[in-house]
Amino acid sequence: MNPLRSFARALRRVAGPFTSRKSSPPRRTRFNPMTLEDRVVPAGLYRTIDGTENNLVNVQWGSTDEAFIRLAAAQYGDGISTPAGATRPSARIISNVIADEGEVVDIDPRLLSAMMYAWGQFVDHDIDLTASGTTESFNVKVPTGDPSFDPNGTGTQVIPLKRTPAAPGTGTSRANPRQQLNQITAWLDGSMVYGSDTATALSLRTMSGGKLKTSEGGLLPTDAAGFFLAGDVRVNENPELTSLHTLFLRQHNRVATRIAAANPGLSDEEIYQRARAWVIAEIQVITYKEWLPNLLGPNALPAYRGYDARANPAISNEFATAAFRLGHSMLGDDIEFLGNDGLPIRDEVSLADAFFNPDLVKETGIDPILKYLASDPSSKIDNQIVDSVRNFLFGPPGAGGLDLASLNIQRGRDHGLADYNTTRACRR
Repeated sequence: MNPLRSFARALRRVAGPFTSRKSSPPRRTRFNPMTLEDRVVPAGLYRTIDGTENNLVNVQWGSTDEAFIRLAAAQYGDGISTPAGATRPSARIISNVIADEGEVVDIDPRLLSAMMYAWGQFVDHDIDLTASGTTESFNVKVPTGDPSFDPNGTGTQVIPLKRTPAAPGTGTSRANPRQQLNQITAWLDGSMVYGSDTATALSLRTMSGGKLKTSEGGLLPTDAAGFFLAGDVRVNENPELTSLHTLFLRQHNRVATRIAAANPGLSDEEIYQRARAWVIAEIQVITYKEWLPNLLGPNALPAYRGYDARANPAISNEFATAAFRLGHSMLGDDIEFLGNDGLPIRDEVSLADAFFNPDLVKETGIDPILKYLASDPSSKIDNQIVDSVRNFLFGPPGAGGLDLASLNIQRGRDHGLADYNTTRACRR
């Protein structure tokens, strides 16, 4: 089976049907996309925040805190729950041998822009999130003398990692191996903008005119520490991701303003839900008609054959833990800030210095960052990743610095993923 087609089918399932609850069909109206006057969404068709009721037969499918599905049977060390790979080389050794990009970065041969990986992360944060463990250590052993993580040759260094918590009731036998939960909705439903639970969704709203909260300069709202708030907790990971969050926050408020002006009798809730439905549709169109064809090829998606209630939209463990991490190899090693003339408006910043640094967005706004994403080519999809995320992810070694390649490998062992050839042979 072509793994790219399996990848495409997985993403097709998460868009979900347009309807989320039983209701009479909406009256067909003439729609002018420039004015939104005729945009009418019956209340029964609004998506739930937590992803329930998209599938009318299996109402929990695709909702929050549902277990990842598996394409291949789990391959834990004991067949039940212990990590795989006890006799395999350290994940850091594999990273050093295979994933080191070196000083020369291979750019994408088609000159696809950096927006490819930025949009990929934005979409990823819409459809999957695993909980951070706190109790079970599964550290990556660092080889003695590793130039970044053990320069003094102590032979005692590790890259820290905690195991993902087990889904309740799993990991009891070979017939019931350990599984992991997806904390957010599996649907492509804009949850990174709006949230996957009611409390988050309400905290982001002004409760007036259907709008979302903003901070100074039309940026995302902030917490007491000055970090940005959004529908997904990972919004501050890098300025590029933050900029896309901000863009769609502004788009929601722009659409809400136009809906309210055209329909003065609508309530705050009605305006909010209609603007939300509009933005979700935009995210889906961009993903399926622009991003996926550029990533997988123009014919990767099979023709739509109609709604099938038997299609489980849940994210597969293989997709979340391995396949969709392909974007890590597309990253550049710095972020630039460009003006309308394509010239820098300030010095570039290494990706290592941009992690969880909301001040960069507050300083420049999102326009220079988005112009950079649209102008700079992404790296080639291969086995290598840049130094900023292989040696300095979230900080320097010994001070929070991690190796993303090592963590990807170790996480696959943590989740008991099957080997590549076994997974390729699976058909769904």
